[in-house]
Amino acid sequence: MKFDRMRSFGLVASHLCAHGAILVAALATAAPASAGDEVGVLDCRTPSGQSVVGVRPGQTFVARVSLSSDLPLVYNSAIFRLVLTREGVSIDDYAWTQPFETGGPTDFSLIGVELPSVIDSETLAGPTYPKGVIDAEFANFLIEGDAGTGTVVEVELTMPAKAQPGESFFVVAVPDTFAFGFIPYPIAAGSVLTARATFSPDFDDDGIVGGADLAIYLARWGTPEGDLTGDGQSNSEDLALLLGNWS
Repeated sequence: MKFDRMRSFGLVASHLCAHGAILVAALATAAPASAGDEVGVLDCRTPSGQSVVGVRPGQTFVARVSLSSDLPLVYNSAIFRLVLTREGVSIDDYAWTQPFETGGPTDFSLIGVELPSVIDSETLAGPTYPKGVIDAEFANFLIEGDAGTGTVVEVELTMPAKAQPGESFFVVAVPDTFAFGFIPYPIAAGSVLTARATFSPDFDDDGIVGGADLAIYLARWGTPEGDLTGDGQSNSEDLALLLGNWS
């Protein structure tokens, strides 16, 4: 997926605790201080609804941020942070859904650096997140009209080329403010998207998974070269993954 735009953006990185992944995951699933105040949940998943995605090192994937609410509220401003628990991930592009405008005068997302850009600890130091946890702020406003619940924005990310198969990191959308009439409403962080580095079952890189890939895989049975799941082994789990992606 490619949004085919270049944008500017600002990043905030933090270095307060060595257990960033655990703390961010906890933050994403924590209940608000008062359950009665919760009016919405901000989720982060793939476009197909997956909460876990396997991505080949150096390949792209998309995180979809969506807002759900049991109340018939509409929102005309959105400010949240996309938090990642691994440095070296590239933000390649993003696209807000209507009625929010992407790249227009009310889009204050990611201001300062051209995309694509690799998120690392040298960008900016922030005061809120633990060591090794990086966050990028997204903000948009509606001068006219309101936005309902549903998909808010899609962000294209790239797995670090040096990621080791089996290595995982979290992506989560942590809300700062969602507002109706620019009066803030409480929003809780929802699902965490886990991105796991893995090999592609398309061994011959012809764009499909078929008999040629199966033959290559079987020739590599029992060796690390046939590993698809990132556990360092080539076994029935990898075979199931290959067959599950059969073209």
